[in-house]
Amino acid sequence: MSGIMKGAAVLLLLIAAVLVAFALYLGMKPKPEVVQPVVSTQSTEPAATLQAVVLVKRDMKAGETLQADALELAQWPAAPAQSFNTLEALTGKTLRFDLGQGQPVLSSFIAKSLASYLEDGERAVTIPIDVITGASHRVEPGDLVDIFITFNSGNEVNDTQARLLMPRVRVLAYGGASLSGPDPAEASATNRAETQARHAMLAVPVESVNELLLASRGGSLQLVLRAPKDENLPDASLFPEFAGLIPARAGLDADQRDALKLPENRAMAGLGLREFAISQTEKEQVQARAKASGEPYAAPPRRTEVIRGGRLEVIQY
Repeated sequence: MSGIMKGAAVLLLLIAAVLVAFALYLGMKPKPEVVQPVVSTQSTEPAATLQAVVLVKRDMKAGETLQADALELAQWPAAPAQSFNTLEALTGKTLRFDLGQGQPVLSSFIAKSLASYLEDGERAVTIPIDVITGASHRVEPGDLVDIFITFNSGNEVNDTQARLLMPRVRVLAYGGASLSGPDPAEASATNRAETQARHAMLAVPVESVNELLLASRGGSLQLVLRAPKDENLPDASLFPEFAGLIPARAGLDADQRDALKLPENRAMAGLGLREFAISQTEKEQVQARAKASGEPYAAPPRRTEVIRGGRLEVIQY
């Protein structure tokens, strides 16, 4: 065998010996220890925070007064909107609605003063009603009504008149029922007759209070139910305004004359009962003038009442 072949054989033997030695080394080396992951038994999520909520401990009727012994404080995961978290905040309050045992007491369930339901510029006015004028006692607090007036301006049947007095008026109370809840004194009455309703409270613009008061005393009012979504209103600009009972002071500047049109000042000026009626003679005269001129029928000129020396005078203009 040549020297080259012998050298190659020796080299291969050396490589094989190294590989065998490396294999023996790996086989004798201990296996690495497997570290098991530690599983925590504690939740990583924070504990839920409970909130205090006031509940009723028994069934309660609308009109009942809340007392501490009828309430309890519960811990809920979340507090409902408008709920209370202390018994003191509800003690002495009156319920507007029936509540079942375990129900939370919300602020909307608590009776409030009727004044809190008035908008800016509104006044609460009470008028007499009966089963006929009150739409068969089917009116509920919160309903919208039209108010019509009928009255007799003379001694003849032909002088009887009727017209729309106020459109879309909100009812605050009807009989013993109101937006603020039932009368606490009537809370225990289970068989309240519908015919007991003798009055209604309405939310009226301040400038129209005089008109409603005069109409309720000088004629007969009729409440007419209307659909809540019906927003159609008459165009008051097509008709002459009622003249004030108290004439404006002389020497007013332009700003002061404009101020006379404000609702509060119109209410202060007052209104005479004569403004509501047009006599048959006046109506015939206006119709005759309109027919002769070819113009449509228009209302008579505005009038105001002036008391001079104990005598009542009507001034037309």
